[in-house]
Amino acid sequence: MGSVIQLKNKVNNAYLDLKNSVDDKIILVEEKIKNRLISDVSLVEKMTNYNLDTGGKKLRAMLTLSSSKLCGYLKGGRDINLAACVELIHAATLMHDDVLDNGEIRRGKKTINSIWGNHASILVGDYLLSRCFEMMVEDGNLEVLKLLSMTSAKIAQGEVLQLQHKSEIDTVEETYLKIITSKTAALFSAACKVGAILGNKDEKVKEALSSYGKNLGVTFQIADDTLDYNSDLKKFGKTIGKDFYEGKITLPIIILNQQCKSGERDMVKEFFSKKERTENDLKYTLDLIKKYVFPLKTCSNICIAGGVAYNGYVNEEFTNHYDNVHVPPAAGDEGQSLGTYMHADFMLNNNVHIPTVYAGTEHHVDEKIFEGLNYEKLPFEEICTQVAEAIDNGQIVGWYQGCSESGNRALGNRSILADPRADYIQKQINNNVKLREDFRPFAPSVLEEYYQDYFDTNQPSPYMSRIMPVKSDKIPGVTHVDGTARIQTVNRKFNQRYYDVIDAFFKLTGIPMLLNTSFNCQEPIVETPQDAVNTFNKCGLTVLVINDYIVRK
Repeated sequence: MGSVIQLKNKVNNAYLDLKNSVDDKIILVEEKIKNRLISDVSLVEKMTNYNLDTGGKKLRAMLTLSSSKLCGYLKGGRDINLAACVELIHAATLMHDDVLDNGEIRRGKKTINSIWGNHASILVGDYLLSRCFEMMVEDGNLEVLKLLSMTSAKIAQGEVLQLQHKSEIDTVEETYLKIITSKTAALFSAACKVGAILGNKDEKVKEALSSYGKNLGVTFQIADDTLDYNSDLKKFGKTIGKDFYEGKITLPIIILNQQCKSGERDMVKEFFSKKERTENDLKYTLDLIKKYVFPLKTCSNICIAGGVAYNGYVNEEFTNHYDNVHVPPAAGDEGQSLGTYMHADFMLNNNVHIPTVYAGTEHHVDEKIFEGLNYEKLPFEEICTQVAEAIDNGQIVGWYQGCSESGNRALGNRSILADPRADYIQKQINNNVKLREDFRPFAPSVLEEYYQDYFDTNQPSPYMSRIMPVKSDKIPGVTHVDGTARIQTVNRKFNQRYYDVIDAFFKLTGIPMLLNTSFNCQEPIVETPQDAVNTFNKCGLTVLVINDYIVRK
């Protein structure tokens, strides 16, 4: 299954987007739960109120609400009612789980069982489930009732399966995945599928959302299990080593068992065979996990490819572990065939290929394509000066030079260029040029000598493959809402002409970068000079440069 990768605690923009989309309804879900948990028994009232006050992300409720919205359920309160049901199932399982595990901390606060005891905690957990099933019956949809009932049963079976394999460090990944799919992912899956049921969608849509929820739940649990060996109570509300002390066999232990030496393996096995584990046992295990499970710098260089290589945040994280991180410009699965060919040719024939990002055809420029347009041919130095002045004056430039780029990034030969200092420029380009949603971000192309003055990173990024924090407030046009940017560093050897036009803007403004996005307007990136002229004529570009020709509207 590979190694668990330790990542920095970053703001999860996807979660925030999800939360913001259903914020108004989450409040109603919380009110619904509070009203349904009112009890004449004072202890029940105290315990349920305490549970509500502990908070939580309400992620499962959000998934129910957002999937309902996605599937067209916009009127009525059934989504709120069923989101509350999902949350009650989750809350009840947590209460029961804390009893089984003798848990003392949940979300940074004392658990209900540690305050009122196990007996009361079990009974109040049952009370939550009873209220949940009342609400499901009131909803009246047999498909929903069947789904959530079966999900509750799956969760219970997952807990039993985990108990069955407690302390068995030889547990295989398949069994582990079966456990977490039942105890965690099942409720994620059901939460998403409920929305499709409310929206009266067909089986294909229901299963698609169910599958999405399941995979999200599995990922969620793997991350949570990893945090048990690399956590911080203040950040995550989770004490380190909780699963270890309880004898739970999770993915970090499974991978450790596969990778450590026989003597070390025997020692860890001995820890889990004991009735109770000590702090020294945990320290020894943590040292082994740091050695074998979490990535260490075992070499200086790393190359990342495949679809995962388009995750710019992860690529940037690798720069904290390796001296040189290389992500090819065509980093997707399609680029691997090219890499395989190059490797085979070297191994079989000793031929060394030095790939270039500018691998397309260089097209001849016929002046006939400029008929009816205001154009002139100039020395390239003068073109750079005029482009820099135009961008400084708020104009947006189509930039076409030489051969097109390989991969899916515009890296200075098929680009649209603009002023990174302008806070309005993002919406302007999206609305008038790209014709797409105005929140879409744009990337900066920065002279390599100056990238560390503006961005918090320790390595160049020539192919726009990494995302890092922005250090300067002078470039709002290329700064995303989370304070990051996906940068391209440009040196003169890499692309002399592109370097020179950025340098011209630098000399004029003191800012060594330009906003860069692909040269297209909904259609694929332009390939020929005629393509460039056609796109220029139909969108909000005011200046077009094709090799040594400059065109103005």
